[in-house]
Amino acid sequence: MADRVLPGDERFRALLQHGHDVALVAAPDGSITWASDSVTRLLGWAPDEFCGQHVSGLVHPADLPAANAWRERILGSGVERAFDGGTSAPLRLRHGDGSYTWCTVSAVRTRDADGRETGISALVHDVDELVLARLRAERGDAQLAAVVDSQVDPHVVYRAVRDEAGAVVDFEFLHVNRAAAEFEGRSPDSLAGLTILQVQPDAVEALDDVDDCRAVLQTGQPMVWNGVEASGYLTESGRPMRLDIRISKVGDDLVSYAFRDVTAQHLAAERLEAAHTLLRAVFDTMLEPHAVFRAVRDEAGEVVDFVYDDANEAAAAFEGYPREVLVGASIRQLYRDPVEAANDITDCSTVLKTGRPLLANDVPSNNYTDGEGLPVFTDIRIVPVDSERVSYAWRDVSERHRAQGAVEESEQRFRLLAENMSDVVTLVRDGIVEWVSPSVTAVAGWLPEDIVGVTPLGLIHPDDLDRVIEAWLPAVDALPRMRYRLRSKDATYHWVDAEGRVTTTPDGARLSVVATRKVDNEVAALDALESMARYDELTGLVNRHEVFRQIDRVISGPARTGTRVAMAFCDLDGFKDVNDSLGHQAGDELLRAVARRLERAVRSGDVVARLGGDELLVVLNGVHDTDDAMRIAEKLRSEIRLPTPLPGGTVTVSASIGVALVEPGESADDIIARADAAMYEAKRAGKDRVVTIAAGRGD
Repeated sequence: MADRVLPGDERFRALLQHGHDVALVAAPDGSITWASDSVTRLLGWAPDEFCGQHVSGLVHPADLPAANAWRERILGSGVERAFDGGTSAPLRLRHGDGSYTWCTVSAVRTRDADGRETGISALVHDVDELVLARLRAERGDAQLAAVVDSQVDPHVVYRAVRDEAGAVVDFEFLHVNRAAAEFEGRSPDSLAGLTILQVQPDAVEALDDVDDCRAVLQTGQPMVWNGVEASGYLTESGRPMRLDIRISKVGDDLVSYAFRDVTAQHLAAERLEAAHTLLRAVFDTMLEPHAVFRAVRDEAGEVVDFVYDDANEAAAAFEGYPREVLVGASIRQLYRDPVEAANDITDCSTVLKTGRPLLANDVPSNNYTDGEGLPVFTDIRIVPVDSERVSYAWRDVSERHRAQGAVEESEQRFRLLAENMSDVVTLVRDGIVEWVSPSVTAVAGWLPEDIVGVTPLGLIHPDDLDRVIEAWLPAVDALPRMRYRLRSKDATYHWVDAEGRVTTTPDGARLSVVATRKVDNEVAALDALESMARYDELTGLVNRHEVFRQIDRVISGPARTGTRVAMAFCDLDGFKDVNDSLGHQAGDELLRAVARRLERAVRSGDVVARLGGDELLVVLNGVHDTDDAMRIAEKLRSEIRLPTPLPGGTVTVSASIGVALVEPGESADDIIARADAAMYEAKRAGKDRVVTIAAGRGD
């Protein structure tokens, strides 16, 4: 067989037998008729075993379609006769042990002396290492692309772009995952081949990214940034996005660039900081002592003490230490009474374990004493904050406790007041209520959600609004204490005392923290005192001081055109006889009855006053002349003469009335003196009559 294929050239035979490639001859049907000895080195077959094999049985099944197509090109009838041979793409050929080796096959047609085709002659070349190296590279690229595509966060692999001198001048998108493409607002395919400088909207940030990627490529050291402000990418509100960025070297000219949009976390951190500012402001605005205690545990995890994690100014003042000293100190360190310290530690520990608040009223304390050395009594509220902290608020109720020795009714009223009255704390951001304490329901009937989102100025009585705005609007630190009327849910108004503080949050907002306390009772008490100062206690008429004030105001103000002011000075006839015969109580009843009649008889603009004893004064505002005043005075005299039923019997009294018409320039004393003189003339003339005295006439 060998002589037939390789006729007579021993040098050529030796070359084929000892070369690295395998030489073979195959018949037109694809069966191998001869192979060189090198088939043993390359494929592990003995030549005799290899001969007789069919080509299709040696090719890996996956590569067989390509091998058959290539063989058809050489031997098939449809191919031009000028095509006599060629080299195949890499194919896997079966090794003697059943494994496969990557090879290329270079083949030509063979012919006999008459030109008839006898099959093919081929050389099989080992390309296993080259193909495997290429496949490993392709698998590496595929794995890299798969890793990039699998990332939830935006991820890009950049390849360096170099100039003619080899310097890195830009980076092109090599692999882009879907998250990165969506972030850029493009498809992955549209980004392939583009560079950082072409894609990034902000030129300065693009240059910075190129510099950073170049530095990572040169040093091999990763770069990490958190919360970087990206001016080229904006949120829906127009603010720059915040990004966490990681850049790593992944190849000679490749860098991995991963980033994450942390704008929401950054904004949340800002809001948290603002919330802490609000909490601090609320904490410090509270009028009662308030502290947050953090548990101290032993090695077994048991609570053995609590330290002050935070405390407001009221708590620091109560404890007698600066807040800086108080925070961080423990209960056992600060309490002078070890028993009381142990009790408080037990109470706080119980609240932590059960998760239920602890409420205790009128708790005596040997640890704190008042100025007289007596124990301080407190109301205590302990509420869990988290697994390690409790909120501890207390109120000094020593005065209330001392007052409990009073009658039961007073004790009950005081207890209800102390336990149910509390301040309303309101947080106002840029003029809008952001939060209000639940105590607003007890004070004004509103639910907290009714108030949140509205302007508090809309709840202030219109008559008080300008005064409040004028005092509070320019305030930069403390809001001065103000008293005004606040509208409740039922549309009524309550008097409140309010004060607070103003702070500015990190985002520049004006934050007001206002503590409000209802003072209806105090205002009513003040009104009662004012009323006592203006009105006669027995009759309810205007008293002497108030009527003189009103007369001064009337005579000093502009007079209505065509009208005058007159005084009717009334003195009851026989009043002493009523007191002597029926008693002073009957006399008081008589005065009250006469006062009511005079109030009903006068006009709306007139004033009825009691000067003292049985002397009454009526200011007639808006009479035309003396005759007009006299007619009104006669009506008053008739009203006084009506019978008056008293406990001791029905009596009838009369009155002597003096009338004086006010003249320009007269003082209140002058006018009343003339009316008084006219009244005495009525007495001298027989009583029960009305007399007038003109100005300038002596008595």
